[in-house]
Amino acid sequence: MNFTIKTIGCKVNSYESNKLKDELIDMGLKYVDVEEKDNYGTLDFYIVNTCSVTKIADKKSRQMLHLAKKYNPNVKVIAIGCLVDSITVGNTHKEVGATQCEPALSSVDYLLSNKEKNKLPELINSLIKDKLVKENDKHNQKSTKGLSNSRIRAFIKIQDGCNQYCSYCIIPYLRGSIKSRNDEDIINEITDKAKNGVKEIVLTGIHLSSFGLDRAKINYENDGAIDIGRESLIGIMKRISLIDGIERLRLGSLEPRIINDYFLKELISDDNKLLKEKFCANFCLSLQSGSDKILKNMNRHYNTEDFEKSCDLIRKYMPNATITTDVIVGFPGESEDDFKESLEFVKRMRFYNPNIFPYSRRQGTKADTMINQLTNTDKHRRAKIMIEECDKISKEIEEEYNKTKHDILAEEVVCENGKKYAIGYTKEYIKLKIKI
Repeated sequence: MNFTIKTIGCKVNSYESNKLKDELIDMGLKYVDVEEKDNYGTLDFYIVNTCSVTKIADKKSRQMLHLAKKYNPNVKVIAIGCLVDSITVGNTHKEVGATQCEPALSSVDYLLSNKEKNKLPELINSLIKDKLVKENDKHNQKSTKGLSNSRIRAFIKIQDGCNQYCSYCIIPYLRGSIKSRNDEDIINEITDKAKNGVKEIVLTGIHLSSFGLDRAKINYENDGAIDIGRESLIGIMKRISLIDGIERLRLGSLEPRIINDYFLKELISDDNKLLKEKFCANFCLSLQSGSDKILKNMNRHYNTEDFEKSCDLIRKYMPNATITTDVIVGFPGESEDDFKESLEFVKRMRFYNPNIFPYSRRQGTKADTMINQLTNTDKHRRAKIMIEECDKISKEIEEEYNKTKHDILAEEVVCENGKKYAIGYTKEYIKLKIKI
C-alpha cells in the first residue's frame, strides 16, 4: 500500500516526518513522491505533518490537507502535529476526532496530536488490517529503506517542548513543556544513520538550549540552568563525535545566552579532538528583533547588548564562523524608529542568510491581544527592506568565502561544458560548486 508524508514548518517536524516515513516503510508500505498530481491516485494514505506557529503556516497546512482528495477521493487523509493541537487549544471544537472536524478540515479522516503522532504506524496498521502485506519481498524492502536513509545530512531531534512562552508563540501550548531524549537513544539512532551513509548530523529541538534541563528538574530562567544546558549539549556532542562515519556535527537554533567562553572553548579544544574536527562553525542564534523595546514586549530574556556579546565571542574563537538568525518585523507596537533600530542592528551583526518574517498574529498568544497591531502593508514593506539589506551582506560573505579553498560534502554532481562539478556545503553552511 502506498503513502506519502508532507511536512510544513520546522526542522523538528522534518525529523519526525522522516522517522515516521522509515517506520511505515519497515511495515511494508511504499513511499510515493506526489509532486505530480497524477501520483495522488496511487495513494492509500496521505499524511500531513502540520504547523500552526503562524497564521500563514496554519493556512498552508489546511490547504495541504485539502489537496489530496481533490485528485483522489478514496485516499485516507491523516493530519498530525501542531495544527491538530491548535484546534483543541483554540476551542474550535470540543473533541478532536475524525467525525468532528471543523468544516475547513472536512477532508481529514484522522487526527493525531503531537503527543499522539508516534502512534501513526499503529493507526495505519489498524486501518489496513488483513490487507497489510505480511510477507514483503525482503530485497525490495531493504532497498527502499536504503533510499530513505541515503541522504548525506540528517536532522536528529534531541529535545522537544518549550517553557519560554514568548508573547508571539503558540508552540509551548501545542508541544508542552521541555522533554529531552535519552542519550542512548540519540547515539543509537545516529549510529544507524552512519551505517546507512549519513555523514553530517544536525541536532535540533524546539528549544535546543534546554536540552537536559528536565532531567535536572529546573527551568531555563533559574540560576544555573543555562550551565546545565551547556554541559548537556557538549556532553552529547562529544559522544556523537566518536561515532564512526560521522564527519560533521552541526547545531540547530540556539538561545544566544548559551554562548560563553566555556561553551566555545569546548568546541575547539584539542582535548576534544574529534569534536573539534567535526564541529561545523555555523551558528543560528535566535534574535527576533534588534530593538530592546520590542524584545521586552516579546518576552525574550536578553537584550541586544547580550546578543552582540554572544556574536563577538563566536567570532573571537572561530573567525571563519557564519552566524544566522530569525527576525520578526512588524511586531505589535513596533514604530518606524523601532524598525530602523532593528534594521541597523541586524546589518551590524552581518548575519548570513537570516530568516526574516513579517509578524503573523496567532490566536491564543499574548501578542494577539496587544494594541497597535500593524497593517499587513507595513509589515511586508519592512520585511522587504530588511531582506534586501541582508541579501547584500550574504552575497558579500559568499564572495569572501569563494576567494579561498574550502572542503565540501558533495551532495550533487553536475556536468557543464564537458566539466564535472561537485555541489555541496562548507562547514560554515555556504553552498559552493567545485570542479572535480
